Amino acid sequence: MDIPAHGAPLLCGCTGEPHAMDDLPVARVFIDKTSHIGDGGFSDVYKGEYRKVEDGAVVQVALKRAFPQCGVSGEPLSECLVRKEAHLYTSLQHPCLVRCWGSLTLDGRRTLVLDLMRGGTLDKVVARSRAEGRSLPHAFVLFVLRDVAAALSYLHGGYGKVGERGARDGTDQLRYYAHGDVQQSNVLLERPMEDFSTFSVSPDQGRIARLGDLGTMRTFIVDQGHHTVPAQEGIYGPFPDVTWPGDAVASCPSYTAPEALANYEWTPESDVWSWGILAFELIAGKRAWDYTNDTKFTSLRLKIMHNKVRLAWPDTIPSHFAAVQGLAETTLLRDPAERPLSRQLLDDVNKLVAQL
Repeated sequence: MDIPAHGAPLLCGCTGEPHAMDDLPVARVFIDKTSHIGDGGFSDVYKGEYRKVEDGAVVQVALKRAFPQCGVSGEPLSECLVRKEAHLYTSLQHPCLVRCWGSLTLDGRRTLVLDLMRGGTLDKVVARSRAEGRSLPHAFVLFVLRDVAAALSYLHGGYGKVGERGARDGTDQLRYYAHGDVQQSNVLLERPMEDFSTFSVSPDQGRIARLGDLGTMRTFIVDQGHHTVPAQEGIYGPFPDVTWPGDAVASCPSYTAPEALANYEWTPESDVWSWGILAFELIAGKRAWDYTNDTKFTSLRLKIMHNKVRLAWPDTIPSHFAAVQGLAETTLLRDPAERPLSRQLLDDVNKLVAQL
């Protein structure tokens, strides 16, 4: 039987009502500029507070602010990506996606008001475990991989026919999404992992991780004949108040599937590959690929694309990871059609969690 999450198996489904696209009142958002959380490729993140419109309650939040960089034309690319995320969050809500309370312009920079994830990003936890010379707890790895698979299954269409959970756009078309940037730094933890040895499993263990950063999301359409086609705009969709500059966005090569490296068009199948790379890194306790500078990064992209490098699973992996390693290996097949669907991944990981 699946481990319950908040009283039910961790499945796919939208929760709650989408927030309005209108700006949040500036007076209800406070940024603590002494509490810098981190930086991304297009934004920085600070702690803050948000006083909710509906009941006045104050919640701790993370404020993701677009960098004030200049694009080739029109708005800065960072501003466009943050506005795109704000739009997507109006219809995409799931327990394993970071929750967005809304957006506004704060100090001249477009800002998302997100749930504060007190455990920080997964990459920092993995780096600390590596520095301490210890493996991540088996249960922790399974819960993280389960939560990421749940988020992907929701984005990719959930259970049933592809796209049935997608958003209708007024033309009886169903939409679903490829995340495009599944990696350690985009997985956020609900609570701090202060001591790996104290991580325990309980029957009511809910989610522990959420997937964030929707800026690279790619939209697909399921038409009335149930044919699936990419939306023409790729990731550069016609979003409200967005005028895309000429800059290009690329996902992290070390997590990107070979076919997506070749055409820069990620799909649900390439997201599944990225899940497999994430699983490798959590199980093996090291980066999947060896790179130290931009030159090696470019070389790595070409090698992965042309099958000139193979992922080497260490012989030292603890035996209790054998089942999830086997599952991860199926997600890293070169042929996208041979990889499991994300909903199959979720089913399989739930079964492993149930055996803990």
